[in-house]
Amino acid sequence: QDRMRLVLATTPKTGMAIINDTGEANDIHPKNKKDPGERLALWALAKDYGKDLVAYSGPLYRAAEIMDGAIRITFDQAGKGLKSREGGPLKRFEIAGEDKAWHWAEAKVDGADAVIVSSPDVAKPVAVRYAWASNPEGSNLVNSEGLPASVFRTDDWEDVDAADPATEAANARRALGVKIRELAAKRDALERNSEEWKKISEEIKPLMDRFKGSSPAPASK
Repeated sequence: QDRMRLVLATTPKTGMAIINDTGEANDIHPKNKKDPGERLALWALAKDYGKDLVAYSGPLYRAAEIMDGAIRITFDQAGKGLKSREGGPLKRFEIAGEDKAWHWAEAKVDGADAVIVSSPDVAKPVAVRYAWASNPEGSNLVNSEGLPASVFRTDDWEDVDAADPATEAANARRALGVKIRELAAKRDALERNSEEWKKISEEIKPLMDRFKGSSPAPASK
């Protein structure tokens, strides 16, 4: 998700619908197409049709300023101001010091386009992440138009341990997906319902069952 955000800054004529509030944890192609479509349309209206919109995207990370015991994050596309979706505390912000240990953080809106992030567990913070999960359930930073903020991180740490069970499971699922695509491509080159076509189809079925059964579980916070 964060890679998609980075593409916006480097690739002309691109837009991104942020759907961490409408997607489905176990389906990369959620059934709700209306909200993503309308959010992509905002990009087209602003960028291609010249409409003067208050905001055509959810908040996008701009910069980070390290303060005394906190980090101030500024955003583009804040509209007329930032807020939490339901009016309560902001959630899904994490903060870390030089030890690279992440802690859930307190986050408060500061001015029209910024959030100050801190934690009593991190005296000298150096990095912040927001909605950093496959399914960032509870992430609730939005702009004045109700559009959700994109996932982001201020660090560039390679901190995912290859021995981590979640990482191993993700890698195994990715390899399984590659295998399925290879078999499907081989099958598609054959005459439909031929013996070889049927044989490969039977080979794909249990792999698809395993792939669907290995969907990542929703995040707990």
